[in-house]
Amino acid sequence: MRIIKNITPNECAYPLDFSNRTRHFMERANRLTRTGMGVGKVFAGFLVDKGHENGLEEHYITTTGLIIIRNHMTHKAITILIARKAQIRRYYDATGNDMPHGLAQIADNNCRIYHYNY
Repeated sequence: MRIIKNITPNECAYPLDFSNRTRHFMERANRLTRTGMGVGKVFAGFLVDKGHENGLEEHYITTTGLIIIRNHMTHKAITILIARKAQIRRYYDATGNDMPHGLAQIADNNCRIYHYNY
């Protein structure tokens, strides 16, 4: 995973609009609905090159500890993850920044206390 740049939510037309999505996204979203977690608001975004045949991806981290992955060209929502702390840390390490403590705590709680993605 190579971070090309930090992106702001306004660089994607509608980062939390899930009307244009993959089937896989819906399967993940249904699991999320069962937890009772909300999506929250976009906290940070990253333009990512994973070498995928469909091109660059936008990875958005939300205030509830989710990672939303969208295709950069089509803006299609690909998947949604309840992130572990280490997953979120990778984005910040790749950009040379410290992960915000509050975000780390949310991700840690989602895993260790609520067992959403342990």
